[in-house]
Amino acid sequence: MPSVLKRLTRPLPRQFNRPVTQGTRMFVERRHKRDRQHSRERSRRWVRRWRTFLVERLAASRRWFKYLLALAAVLVVCLFLFSPLLQIREVRVVRTEGRVDLQKVLETLSPLYGQHLLFLSTRDVTARVRQVVPDAVSVSVTKQYPSQVSVRIMLAPLVAHVRIAADETLLASGSGSVVSSGASGSVVIKADSEYLTGNGLLVSADRPPTAEPLPTIRVVDWSVRPVPGTVILPPEFFDRLRRAENALTLEFGQQVGLRTVYLRAREFHLDTPAISFWFDIRTPLEAQLQRLRTFLKAVKLPEVKEYIDLRLTGRVVYQ
Repeated sequence: MPSVLKRLTRPLPRQFNRPVTQGTRMFVERRHKRDRQHSRERSRRWVRRWRTFLVERLAASRRWFKYLLALAAVLVVCLFLFSPLLQIREVRVVRTEGRVDLQKVLETLSPLYGQHLLFLSTRDVTARVRQVVPDAVSVSVTKQYPSQVSVRIMLAPLVAHVRIAADETLLASGSGSVVSSGASGSVVIKADSEYLTGNGLLVSADRPPTAEPLPTIRVVDWSVRPVPGTVILPPEFFDRLRRAENALTLEFGQQVGLRTVYLRAREFHLDTPAISFWFDIRTPLEAQLQRLRTFLKAVKLPEVKEYIDLRLTGRVVYQ
């Protein structure tokens, strides 16, 4: 076996131990210092190479990221345009009042099924709803992706109870309902179920018995019996009637019990327990009230037996 030199564990003999001079120490220190500097320089070069490599890879990845982002955008657009996932499969109708015919609204909106939700026109949906709900004051359409349309219908409030006086063209059935012929065919109307909305429409509805009572308007002087869904009293007509009634109550102390509207004559009568006051809509209401003030300065109300006609310009007729 080859011999292995072992390191001496004892000091060298004096004759072999050379002294270390100052120059030798300085040389050794410079050599170790140079080695440490070389080591740090190698570390710095390694860090610089990796930093450069990472920066170059990051710049390349950014260029590829732009292409990938553009490709993803194209895929998303194609998904929205051609995917069957966005076809309408559910139509939800929310009504604020029970007098909305939900079945009729859903039948009107049935052509929406299968259409692309992205291309759906909210104006078209609103127009369809207003065709079957003419007393709607607000129709809100919301698209709920991926496949649902939500429609919220808010109706005009009921402002008066309407009683249409009988005419020779009206046929009353024995069941308490009225049959009227209109442009769309015969219409069956329940007795005491007709109301006037805030936008002037005549509607047929069943109000709960706990609802606040409404003033009653009797409608006469009509050629063709009004049917629900048509404008019977424009809002300005009803507003004038209410202002005239408030003036009679607050200024003249008269309690109105019956309101009668003459459709063809475009006038209304407000009846108190003693007499009736006749107004029209051709003359400003304030002018008619001023005639009444002037009249009452000369004639006392107890002297009037039946009515006071305020429709004529420059005069007041009474009986």
